[in-house]
Amino acid sequence: MSNPAIIHPKLQNHYKRFSFIKDFYNYNPKNVLDIGALDGRWSRAMSQIFPDTKFLMIEANKEMEQKLSSTN
Repeated sequence: MSNPAIIHPKLQNHYKRFSFIKDFYNYNPKNVLDIGALDGRWSRAMSQIFPDTKFLMIEANKEMEQKLSSTN
């Protein structure tokens, strides 16, 4: 798992909570649907916690298309 210090500051709490959920409940989703993905930042952070999870990111804002399409 990555160091949360490198995660965007606005996602620090999400990172810590999902890390706890993963460890405490042994939670490992197979798939995650990220609706309103914007630039994919949330999915990138969560993929560090859940490296085997497949993320499908959907964003209606065409201006974010280039940034989102470059997200692995």
